[in-house]
Amino acid sequence: MLLYRHRSDNLNMSSTWLCSRNDLIANVSVLLAAAGSYLLASRLPDIVVGSLIARLFLRSVDLSGNSGFFGQLFAFIKSKACMSDKSVRK
Repeated sequence: MLLYRHRSDNLNMSSTWLCSRNDLIANVSVLLAAAGSYLLASRLPDIVVGSLIARLFLRSVDLSGNSGFFGQLFAFIKSKACMSDKSVRK
């Protein structure tokens, strides 16, 4: 809560906010997944929470830059896929 009001002051504070927020969400989620896996005797809660945490971290990477590394990577892959589609259509 202390960082919330400073999250957009500068790049360092924004990065600190994202890392702290992600750590809190990930740690609480892992505990909930462990409880869910134990109570349900299933691996599904662990898999779901792991996927959501990965998505959270990847989204945070995109938010930390102008367009983000992954945004640029996906645009590059998409442009290559479009180029290969054009060559197949000829």
